[in-house]
Amino acid sequence: MDVKKIALSDLEAETTRTGQEESEATDTEENSTMDEEEEGALVSFTVFPKLPLELRLMVWRFALPESQFIAIGPGHCEYCRKEIIRDSCSEHAPTGPSSMSFDLSISHTNHESRQLSLRTHAFCFFSGVLQRPLYFNFCQDVLFFKSESVLEDFQNRMEEASPGDKGIVQQIKRIMVAMPVTNYRLSANTLRFLHNITNIRQVGVVYGRYHHAYTVLQMFEDLRTKFQKRLQTHLQRSWHEQKLSQVPAVTLNLLHPVRLDPSDKIVAGGAPKGGNAFMDAGLAT
Repeated sequence: MDVKKIALSDLEAETTRTGQEESEATDTEENSTMDEEEEGALVSFTVFPKLPLELRLMVWRFALPESQFIAIGPGHCEYCRKEIIRDSCSEHAPTGPSSMSFDLSISHTNHESRQLSLRTHAFCFFSGVLQRPLYFNFCQDVLFFKSESVLEDFQNRMEEASPGDKGIVQQIKRIMVAMPVTNYRLSANTLRFLHNITNIRQVGVVYGRYHHAYTVLQMFEDLRTKFQKRLQTHLQRSWHEQKLSQVPAVTLNLLHPVRLDPSDKIVAGGAPKGGNAFMDAGLAT
């Protein structure tokens, strides 16, 4: 074999490889906005920082969570961990309701993913309304109050909250409230909470988990009509007082049962006729 030809071939291959490396380095400098620290967090997929920005953002969007139930329950004392009833601990200072919130992990990956996640999820309730703040997507997430006393505590704290938190509450579109099955009317606490939420679109009334499904089924249509009429009347009055142009169409669902799985995630059985009616109806609006 000709030694000169071999040497020339090796030189051409080395030149081509060097040119490719220089080209990749240039593309990385021009297209990637990540710093060295952020690239280090993505060692499992080292090509990711070199992808075009549009593709990276597409991946981050796929990583965003789907609709979540955010359960709001009684608070627990920071010292003795006892459950707090009506905003007070018999031994220590009072504290706000607790939230079973999910961790928006995508917001902790890097600056790029955090900026995208904050476009859809607001970091809210940080002024003492809840024991800890949470991430909330107003377009798809649901606030679930585990009892009317919890809702009352939440409402009282909102009256003293920061302007930022007060503005955030007005953006809520979907809530669920647990009530006794014999309660034929929306309580004053629930109506008071809804009074200033001008964007409300869906209200779920949750029966106690111990009530028989057959009883709920018999009462379902009658209760739904009564609740819907009462809710719409209240909202019409509220919108008239605030001089808003149009009363929104609000969907009301009666749900049975609702339970917590071992991970404290909310599992809803939907309306008595079956199916997760609340989630399906809400996402369709």
